[in-house]
Amino acid sequence: MSNSKKLISMAVILLTAIPHIHAQPENPLLNEFPTNTDRTSNYRSGDTTTASPEFEETPGPHMLPLSSGICVPNTVNRFTGSWHSNLYIGNNAGTNVLLAWGQSMLDYTGTGTGNITSPTIVSAASYAGVPLEVRASSSGGASGLSALVLRTSTKLYVFGTAANLTAITSMANFGGAAINSANSDVTSKLPGGVLISDVIQTEISQTAFAILTSTGHVYVLTKVANLQGDKAVAGPSTWHHVTLSDGTTFLSGITKISLSSSGVLAMGPSNKLYYWGSPANVAGVTNAVTSYNYAFDMSAQIPLGKTLKGVVCLGNKTPSTSTLFILCDDKKVYATGVNTSGCLGINNATTTFNQATFVTVKTTDGTTDLSNIVKIDGDTEGDLFCMGAISATGQVYGWGDSQAAMLGVNGAITSFSVPKTVQLFSPTPGVNFTDISVAGHFFIAFYSSGGTDQYWYLGHNIGGSIGNPANVTTFILAGAPASLNSSGGVTFECSNATLPLTWLSFTAQKREATVLLKWTTAYEQNTRDFWIQHSTDGINWNTIAVKPAAGNSNQEEYYDYTHTNPAKGFNYYRIIQLDIDGRSSYSSVVSVLFGGKDKLLQVFPTSIHNGIIRLQLSEAASVSVYSANGALLQQKQMAPGIQTIDASYLSAGVYFIKAGTETEKIIIY
Repeated sequence: MSNSKKLISMAVILLTAIPHIHAQPENPLLNEFPTNTDRTSNYRSGDTTTASPEFEETPGPHMLPLSSGICVPNTVNRFTGSWHSNLYIGNNAGTNVLLAWGQSMLDYTGTGTGNITSPTIVSAASYAGVPLEVRASSSGGASGLSALVLRTSTKLYVFGTAANLTAITSMANFGGAAINSANSDVTSKLPGGVLISDVIQTEISQTAFAILTSTGHVYVLTKVANLQGDKAVAGPSTWHHVTLSDGTTFLSGITKISLSSSGVLAMGPSNKLYYWGSPANVAGVTNAVTSYNYAFDMSAQIPLGKTLKGVVCLGNKTPSTSTLFILCDDKKVYATGVNTSGCLGINNATTTFNQATFVTVKTTDGTTDLSNIVKIDGDTEGDLFCMGAISATGQVYGWGDSQAAMLGVNGAITSFSVPKTVQLFSPTPGVNFTDISVAGHFFIAFYSSGGTDQYWYLGHNIGGSIGNPANVTTFILAGAPASLNSSGGVTFECSNATLPLTWLSFTAQKREATVLLKWTTAYEQNTRDFWIQHSTDGINWNTIAVKPAAGNSNQEEYYDYTHTNPAKGFNYYRIIQLDIDGRSSYSSVVSVLFGGKDKLLQVFPTSIHNGIIRLQLSEAASVSVYSANGALLQQKQMAPGIQTIDASYLSAGVYFIKAGTETEKIIIY
């Protein structure tokens, strides 16, 4: 189940060495927090509470111990559906588990041949690590041929029908038939210098596979030239590192991408919006001719005074234009492009109408704006021009292509246009819905009842895709329920476990002999405190202060803190936020250099034990790794900030890291 708030919050974690923090109330650190509850202002400044020595932290595991009901940190897209096949990440007593059901799922999980008719736990022996994200796409047809993705804490798996995988890339052995097939583990095939811990989002369509890293860089595998995003500098078996219009400056700072078979829409900091792919209305005029093989900055098209909160790109693999959707901070949905199947949602039945600029999607009366929306989703998995939205109060809406009854109308498989927004799953089953997914040939709305995850289903029910073996209706026109605890009575409590806040920014500014830290948040829910942490090596952290949080807020909140005793050399800062029940999230890591001239390259530490080289760049640079005898072993263009290099393949010995004219010596043990 995708969730843009989760993605933004978790995308900011840049380092793998994170302190071990207990999530339960018995944690003695939590009991010693200050009890200042002043919430009268949305700007919180000053040095407030200074931490005592017992707040010193030591390096620990990336994952936090969690109680039942809370998603493991870094869990992002929990549900994915292809044509008729589904993957779901559930939480069982604090542990993420993978469930599968639907058409050909016995084949895809490597447990047999045929369908799985109810949500069934996939054996943990079939993959390594903790499940964090699932994605899927499908080329359709009666057999619902699929390509599936599982990203765990340690591995990346791509698997499915061979024809679907080879349609994406000609890279040798990229993907296997089942999750436990040897070629399905593609971790070693990530772009050079990119570790699995760097990946924060994956996307797959019928024509492309893309990854987003923690530094906001985007890499694409595809055979389609205009989807490569780097001015097509290499072939279909090569990762393409997306650039801006000059073809050399890498796109960076991206927090979310939406990939269809025709294009990519990406959002980033400072309210930036980028597109690349087939023709799209990116410049405020209708465009059915010009494609973009680089990231085109279309930020000027964002409605005046509005801030981006979500993006969706719809298209298909046949020559077509892309239709683009954005969700803004006014909780309204905006659309631009061709009105294929009525997907603009503006009550216009002309499916060839081309809307040049972003206009608001209309609600069920066809006239007033659809409002109070907190998430949008589109059928990028099945190449259908179908859209969905969920409101802050749990109402679910859909519009566009109701193929196979997925919007509750038209029981046929052929396309059926719904140009005016319809409310779905009404009345609700006693509670408000918490999340939605528009995928393949169906529309799902999730909710929590009695501490378990459940859902209602609309659309094509074939091969067990509804997950309820008692329901054999082929086209479900009225919402039908199913349960995610049908797999051996396992209880899942994760759908309503939203993150306590969204991180918007975190900066560090040198002020003579001090450092001014500023951070901004949004959508705070039951937040309690911020732990401000300092490090001189980016690995070992000390908590230097604790500040109270807003608690509950629907507006942006501004905070600052002045560190009066920075060290000579590099000073690294991060913030841990804790909410009332002990859940946490992390800011990005920022740094300031004191003493001497600014260095382009800083490596920390210079003695490597864990196979990961961490470095700091003051500006973008080409970074090279050399052996002791001067042989070039690895080279990669890197953005400014904290970066990592995979050194696990290097044997023990002396090596040199070079950026620009600067060189650092390291020793690998």
